[in-house]
Amino acid sequence: MMNETEVYNRACELTKSGQINEALRLYGSLLSNQTLSNYTRSRVFNDLGKIAHFAGEDQKARLFFDRAIFSDALYIDSYRNLMTLNADLLAGKNKSYKFSIVISTYNRLQELKRCIDSLRKNTYCPAEIIIVCDPCDDGTIEYLQQEDGKGGVVSMINETRLGSVKCWNKGISAAAGDYVLCIFSDDMEVMPGWDLAVIAAVDDDPAAGCAAPLVVYPDGTVESPGQYNPYRSFTFPWIGKASWIDTANVIRQPLINFPEFYFLRECDYGYTPVVKRECLEKVGLLDERFEHYFIDPDFGYRIQQAGYRNIYCPTSVVMHRDLSKKDPDLVRKRFEPDMANFYSKWDLFDFRYVYL
Repeated sequence: MMNETEVYNRACELTKSGQINEALRLYGSLLSNQTLSNYTRSRVFNDLGKIAHFAGEDQKARLFFDRAIFSDALYIDSYRNLMTLNADLLAGKNKSYKFSIVISTYNRLQELKRCIDSLRKNTYCPAEIIIVCDPCDDGTIEYLQQEDGKGGVVSMINETRLGSVKCWNKGISAAAGDYVLCIFSDDMEVMPGWDLAVIAAVDDDPAAGCAAPLVVYPDGTVESPGQYNPYRSFTFPWIGKASWIDTANVIRQPLINFPEFYFLRECDYGYTPVVKRECLEKVGLLDERFEHYFIDPDFGYRIQQAGYRNIYCPTSVVMHRDLSKKDPDLVRKRFEPDMANFYSKWDLFDFRYVYL
């Protein structure tokens, strides 16, 4: 009896030889196997997408490529195939777009290099990569001086340390893109076509001001599938209207097991918000009273307050190494004052504890 790898390889051989029906039968048998690895499941869906695309069934192909991404968020081929479909959609719109990516960095040269490399390789639209750098002693400044003006890089080197939020604001103020990725860190990388997925998801929706990409850990499990706050406000009645789903179960799990997160939907905020120019001009810069935490939920609330929606976009994917949380004591020290400011600013209460 053949194992899953042997069955998969046989299905590939049948596909290449034009025996599509026989190949589809084997692919179907693989997908019906409850113990099938996510690695193989992703490749099966990707192959089915290519077969559908070859047959001219692009809507079906899109669904298969989506499912391939949800099965294994680190399988690059499925992103590239979906990018082809999204590029065709963009060509049909007869419009051009520029993206601005704003990165704050401090003494993480190797992570920054990986971050920039992913942006250069995996961004389809023209993009400026604005890097705001606090004073460093690890070679970052010298590297940025060499890269400035190359491959979209625009570097800003601070004379004194400003901290991440002020760095982001400095970069956002200089951004010229139609879409601005506002809160991006040097320990993040993007998957191919992340920008096209944003355009496909929110560009034609006038109520959508911001896309919230799916954020995953380096092992491909979920960090943020769009964020939903368990808060209500005594002063702002619109707060919490998007918070009808609990994300707790999906965190640190493969997305394939959670079909409720396969689709576009409104959320409260995104970890790495990609904001339309018109929305950004109304909302303004990040609130600098939040020095380390709650910058992104505050920004999401302000987007909602301006009359726009934050849209979770599951096929625009960012990988996050999350290096800032290596010191739990430091995290706790930074978290608590920012949380107090967030509760106070928006006059919040946690409805989970009020209505129990």
